[in-house]
Amino acid sequence: MLSPVPSVRRARSAADRLLAAEALMWLATARLLVLLLPYRLLQRILARGDGAAQARPAAENVQRIAWALNAAGRRAPWRCKCLEKAVAGSIMLRARGYPATVFFGVARAAPAADLRAHAWLRCGDLPVVGEEAPVDGYAVVARLSSGPPESRRA
Repeated sequence: MLSPVPSVRRARSAADRLLAAEALMWLATARLLVLLLPYRLLQRILARGDGAAQARPAAENVQRIAWALNAAGRRAPWRCKCLEKAVAGSIMLRARGYPATVFFGVARAAPAADLRAHAWLRCGDLPVVGEEAPVDGYAVVARLSSGPPESRRA
């Protein structure tokens, strides 16, 4: 059985605080990337991988990264929505040698004047961020994987 992800009421360990600080740093970086780079350059950054075989991460590690991204995102003084969390999470997963896939979707039922977009992140088959609400109402328009070349094929 997996140990629970740290709760709000529990005292944080030094490792939890360090992971949240790392998430905050990557969320700031992600916000700047989203604001300053054209999509094609952001796409290259997210799809970049070293091609090496990647170990399957423990679900607990992925849950801790998800917790850190959400906790830091709630406290950041800048915009930390789905796109920033997905970009930052992708960087954090890649730094640990884990596969990361960022999905970009648009709402299927939204009228043309009310375009709704969403981004979410998965590590293999494990959800990381953006899937707190159901994503089945979104049509995937782009999928960027940073794993080995065979995992990048759509």
